[in-house]
Formats: sequence, structure tokens, C-alpha cells
Amino acid sequence: MILYNTKKIKTNENNFYQLLYIHISNTLDMNSTTEFNLIVNTIVKGGIKTIILDLERLDYIDSSGISVFVNTTKTLRQIQGDLVMINVPEKIFDILDLVKFQDFIHIYPDFESAIKHFEEK
Repeated sequence: MILYNTKKIKTNENNFYQLLYIHISNTLDMNSTTEFNLIVNTIVKGGIKTIILDLERLDYIDSSGISVFVNTTKTLRQIQGDLVMINVPEKIFDILDLVKFQDFIHIYPDFESAIKHFEEK
């Protein structure tokens, strides 16, 4: 299941930016990546370039799930945006670690740490 909402983050007294917060649970595989792509493409076309993925309840990911993360990140970086992950379960992290995923996409322990990543950009 994929739940999402946009959040407005205040960076200082006068500046805000919007991000897309996506919570993915259960499985991200060939059957669910279409839904993920639809959500992301629609939101990005609306002007949001910052995405935080919360994987706390993700139980399974296959190569198509990994691929959709990589492709989304590439797309966002082409428009000066980015994607980060938070709350990655150990078994999912072990899979991502095998392919050196964290060398390409930043992984943070929580929402606050991810926000700091974007504030530093």
C-alpha cells in the first residue's frame, strides 16, 4: 500500500518549500511500481521536487522496486530535486546494501534527519 501527502516545510522566517512524503507498506514489486510512478509523476509535474520515502512498514522489495527508486531519483536530480529514504527496516536495508544503494540515495533514520538534508542543499 502506498500512502502519500504533501508537506510544507518552513526553512526560515520567510522561506518554505513543499515536499512529497510517501509511506510504503507491505510490498513494492512489479505489481505496485505502476501506482508509485503515477503518484510521483503527477506530483512532480505539479512542481514538487523533494521526496521523502518512509519505508518503516515495507516487508518486501524486488528489483523493479529498486529500479523505480533509482529512476525517480535520477529524474528529480535532473530538475535540482532529490529523494531520500527514512525508517528503512533492517531486512530491506540489507538488500539495498548488497547493491551499494546508499552510495546513490541517502538513507536517514527519521524524518527530522531527512529534513536537515534538504535544508543543507
